[in-house]
Amino acid sequence: MLVHQAVPISGCGAETLQPCLRISPNVLLGAIRQTMIDFGFLPYSRDPFPRVLRQLPGRSTQTGNTHYLSDIDYVQDRLKMAPEIVLPWR
Repeated sequence: MLVHQAVPISGCGAETLQPCLRISPNVLLGAIRQTMIDFGFLPYSRDPFPRVLRQLPGRSTQTGNTHYLSDIDYVQDRLKMAPEIVLPWR
């Protein structure tokens, strides 16, 4: 399962979200990351062309993209079984 750093907030009124606006975005994202880890999701980076996943000690500081995965075997199997896509510029 891939989980991205998007938090759906549709349906919440501005009054509901007002306290959150006082929290630093870095603090809020840190809390979200820790919650993901608490629920068994671990941080990974990926190299898309060879389809390699690498577990990270924390969030990715090189690309800014960190994928939080809970069932790594399932994801690796999906990557192995997915058909190859040929990009015209590669």
